[in-house]
Amino acid sequence: MSAPKPPPKRKNPPSSSSSGPLRKKPYLSNSAPPYDPRKPTSQPTSTAFQNGEVNVEKFVKAREYEIRALSAGIQKARKGGTRRAFQDVPIELRRRAGAHNVKRVVPRARERAKREMREDNTPTVNSRTRKKGLGGMRRERAGVVRVLRGLSGRVKERKGASEAQSTATVTSRVPKPKSKKNVLKSAPLPPAKFRKRQLNKTWLPTHLYHVKRAHMTPPKEPLWRFAIPLTPTLKGYRATHRAAHARGAVAWDVSYMSTIGLEGREKSIKGILRAMGVGSGDDQNACWGKKGAKWRKGTRTWEGWVYKRNGWPNKPIAPVVVFWCVEHTIRSQQHPEKVKREVMVRVHPSAFLQVWEEVLRLSKVQNPSVKVEDLRFEIGSIEITGPASTEALISVLHPSSSLIGDAPKPESGESDPATVFQSLASISNPSTLPSNSLLAFEVSDPRLHPLQRLPQQSQDSAAQMELLRTIASWPPDRTLSSPTIFDRGTRLTAARTLPSQKSINRRKGATSLGEAPESKPTDPSIPILLYTSSSTSNRSSSGNHQSSWTLLLPWRAVDVVWRCLMHVPLSSGNTPRPGGLNEKRQLLFEAGVPWFPGDFPGTKPGREWEDMERTTKKAEWERRPKGKRTAWESVDVGEGGKGELGLGWACDWDFLFQETTTTTTSAEGTASVTTAAEPRENGDPKNDQDETTANPPTSNTIPENQPPTQLPSHLASKLLDGSESFNKNLHARALVTVRFTLLARGVPQSRARVYRLPSAAETPELRKEWLDLLPSSPASVQRRTQKKNNNGKIRPPPANASKAQQNAYLANMLLHPEPPTPGEEEYPRVPGRGDLVGFVTSGNFNLGEGVGTGLGCLAVAKVVGGGAGDGDGDGRGLCVVRNVGESVGRLARWDVV
Repeated sequence: MSAPKPPPKRKNPPSSSSSGPLRKKPYLSNSAPPYDPRKPTSQPTSTAFQNGEVNVEKFVKAREYEIRALSAGIQKARKGGTRRAFQDVPIELRRRAGAHNVKRVVPRARERAKREMREDNTPTVNSRTRKKGLGGMRRERAGVVRVLRGLSGRVKERKGASEAQSTATVTSRVPKPKSKKNVLKSAPLPPAKFRKRQLNKTWLPTHLYHVKRAHMTPPKEPLWRFAIPLTPTLKGYRATHRAAHARGAVAWDVSYMSTIGLEGREKSIKGILRAMGVGSGDDQNACWGKKGAKWRKGTRTWEGWVYKRNGWPNKPIAPVVVFWCVEHTIRSQQHPEKVKREVMVRVHPSAFLQVWEEVLRLSKVQNPSVKVEDLRFEIGSIEITGPASTEALISVLHPSSSLIGDAPKPESGESDPATVFQSLASISNPSTLPSNSLLAFEVSDPRLHPLQRLPQQSQDSAAQMELLRTIASWPPDRTLSSPTIFDRGTRLTAARTLPSQKSINRRKGATSLGEAPESKPTDPSIPILLYTSSSTSNRSSSGNHQSSWTLLLPWRAVDVVWRCLMHVPLSSGNTPRPGGLNEKRQLLFEAGVPWFPGDFPGTKPGREWEDMERTTKKAEWERRPKGKRTAWESVDVGEGGKGELGLGWACDWDFLFQETTTTTTSAEGTASVTTAAEPRENGDPKNDQDETTANPPTSNTIPENQPPTQLPSHLASKLLDGSESFNKNLHARALVTVRFTLLARGVPQSRARVYRLPSAAETPELRKEWLDLLPSSPASVQRRTQKKNNNGKIRPPPANASKAQQNAYLANMLLHPEPPTPGEEEYPRVPGRGDLVGFVTSGNFNLGEGVGTGLGCLAVAKVVGGGAGDGDGDGRGLCVVRNVGESVGRLARWDVV
């Protein structure tokens, strides 16, 4: 006997898109049938015919009614049977499990989803209805765990009773842990249930938040020994771009950034910073002159590069942020030479060990010595950008009552930093504030305050003028006291006294809805430090780059502030969006700002990043079948040559400098032959030394085995302008980071090859062909003035045109032909391998400018003395970009960033 057939999957599709339950009305003979959107209503036209004549007005109205009914029926029928509830949500909220679990659907569509699943006989899967069948060894383990939990509970009760009895008689003070100086610190010990997952990496404070909402780094492949969110699970990047530029805000947990603390005499700390290149070159006055007085006082930050000891400018390490602790006025007046100052240095984790070793080495040679402290796991940070970034921070950060309100104002009558920060709610871009401004104060636990949208800011002229006066005078320069975040005891006290979420919920439950619980003396005060980022690109043509806020706070307080920040309602109608490492790179790319370490291959972290990308790209290429992957040996690279230049899956800097060395040696008169580099395997050993020789060689031989070095942008600009002399021994293997902008269609991709324009002496015809593609060339101007049809071609003469008109059209076509498009035979070919000058490290379509742009590096030895390499001014700043694996080049312009 056959088994009974299961009920049909879908009995009757829902006929409406309403979210309420489907109520079937009984059909009575004397009542109208139920409305069916697939059968639109019609209007009789008998009234339009009177006495054998047509009333045009009534006839048109009847047809208009029917057309509108038909259109509405089509729209309702489209949603009635083909769209499900989990599909009628924004694309960033769609989930794969939305069709099987009602809780995966947004609340506004859950009732409709329940009705659809009930009608479709779709089983709902959740943790309560799932069968928990345990068998064999799993059942025994569960029993053992149950018994052990019971025993541990009894032990805890006895221990708690004994501790209560002991504390009733004797009160002991918790000893303050000693701070270990000049020693690397380990990450805080995680809970027992998460300990095995952090054997080879460290979780960020917000890991449990991100792991459910973002794609993380692979468990066995951490990035810089951290589990870092790469990109959120929210689909689409355009929403993030709009939040960062138009409305809203984007936030990142950047607690992986490393912090180093220095404590000692001011003279000794200055000696360390000067030896590492802080204030070298054009920044001399900005740091150690009159212009840097506010930075040394502690009310400004400094962003720039640090170098190995006395290694400026050829031994760069990484960009850093340095800020001083505000000096105590009374103590400095009594004993100015014995005052101890404190400094914090923020550096990327990929270069932390290099900076740490260099600082530690320099601190020991100072007299008196300087204490160096590792603050990586004591201070965390959050970065937020966007027009609503200031609004979001003000909604979450509530200054403690001991700072504003109850406390008297400063003696000068000016506002303190906390009050100034509260008055900046109408600021839409932190770049309007003073450059590198810094604010430090203490805030209360944000969980004790209801998350409410800030009131509408006044837009009258008086309020705007008051804000402008505040920005112009900037009272924190005179009222900022010593930030408590520099004090280790304050940081530890704030971390220890943070109440649990259960106690917070208990206190909120005892109050009315929307009211904050009463404050207690035991409520912690969290020390914070806010500063604005000044990493902008002057070369960006968009002009709408958003600066960002960076919030420093104790490590354990990051998660508390982050969760409140992610749920604060903004005036734009949404909440801040979480971002990942990919979003951060893309936003910097659109602003024309290079990202460290990926866009700086002249540094050790940049070379390590390139090696990691090289391994990944090579593995992807090898996984493809031979018929579907690029054959590097058959790529047409111009001038009749075959075979990709260097490794096709990497930016092959060794191949570039091999060509540079060969060309330079040939120019000196030595016979040499330039050949294509043989493809190297990824595991081949390379000489990846950290630093070059201490003294530059005095001979004319160029060091061939040294890694490339990163040249500062201002120094590279001087070399290109001719105001600085080119030193072959120092700059032979130097790289400069530049920004590419295509002058026509096309998008540069990562690993694209960059060529300079051919020399006018060797190949003048090819050079002229590329220069004719310039929008400002005479041929291009003439082509733009001609009348064109919709296809972009010059409009031909009419059919009845005279002989003279046809001859004029033919002559015009011969004198000013249409520019060739890529792929045509007349399109200029790519320059030769001798004109290869660099690679594109980051390339994509720029949503901010609407064109394809890229960031990359050029060899200074090949572009110095004019943008074209031969000193001619007509090709200055121009280059040809060819994507890897392609044979077509694109004309582009580059600028130093």
